[in-house]
Amino acid sequence: MATSVTGSKEHPLWVAREMVRSTTGINAIAKPGDVQHFAHLTLDGAKELIGRKLMDPQERQNYAPPIGDMLEGLGSLKNAKDRVSLIGYVVWPPREDARISLEGYNIDHPTAEDLMVLAAFGEPDETNLRHWWD
Repeated sequence: MATSVTGSKEHPLWVAREMVRSTTGINAIAKPGDVQHFAHLTLDGAKELIGRKLMDPQERQNYAPPIGDMLEGLGSLKNAKDRVSLIGYVVWPPREDARISLEGYNIDHPTAEDLMVLAAFGEPDETNLRHWWD
């Protein structure tokens, strides 16, 4: 999100910080210039951030797919709203690179069909499959 603003108070991301915090699940209060990570952003939350122009669908983290492509692919999974959570971070203004970026996602109970859809994203830097019993 290339917005040139001299101070953080006028920046759209800073103005909407409480909404951004609640949508991404960030609990800590941001200070100007902070970088805060999140791991529980929903697909609907991401779409809301894009709709409010707080997250750029063309933004990409290094070799990750663009956010818009990631959301489209993940949204096509069966019961995606209940199974997908997005991982990323917020770079708060007044930094010139203020933005919300996605680094990855978690999928509960991935299926072979899910993996076929996600293969279109290319090879990720890290893949985990966790089995756990209580």
